Amino acid sequence: TRLSQTAFRNDRFTERLSVRSTTPLEAPESSPYRDSLPWADSQTDIAYQRDWKPAFGRTASGLEVSLTPHTGITYSTHSTSAEAGATLRIGQNIRELAQNGDTAFGDRPRWYVFAAGSKRAVGYNLTRGRDGDLDRAGISHDEGGTFGDASIGVAYRRGMIQSSIGIIYRENETK
Repeated sequence: TRLSQTAFRNDRFTERLSVRSTTPLEAPESSPYRDSLPWADSQTDIAYQRDWKPAFGRTASGLEVSLTPHTGITYSTHSTSAEAGATLRIGQNIRELAQNGDTAFGDRPRWYVFAAGSKRAVGYNLTRGRDGDLDRAGISHDEGGTFGDASIGVAYRRGMIQSSIGIIYRENETK
């Protein structure tokens, strides 16, 4: 597989053009199935996308909100598609609004109700108080690997160890 990408940026938008070419694997000369391989087709994908600069705003509580419109078209050996949409991002600069969980709690155990995506989780913490009850410990953000594209759930964290249960959203594409 060969991939070529180029990008153009100015103060109003960013354009990206990518070309991906896949050459099939060849079977050995002695293979009885040499001419009937299902993956013997080469494929070329050409994709163009334009992202406009985001529009920023803040909620009354100081949470940053941005909206980024985009359009794109993809031509493939097997299909052609077009897309248009916008990305709504809530909580950019979350580091300023929520404490870092690793720094704030260290190895102290805590329950954590979270939403995660892009390898970052934001959640509400509950820790054990002096009387043994769960006390509210505020909002924090934690970095780490995510299994899916986005997830929500409940976790028990203690330092670098985490056990969680939740719902994971994952997009899969087959060709």
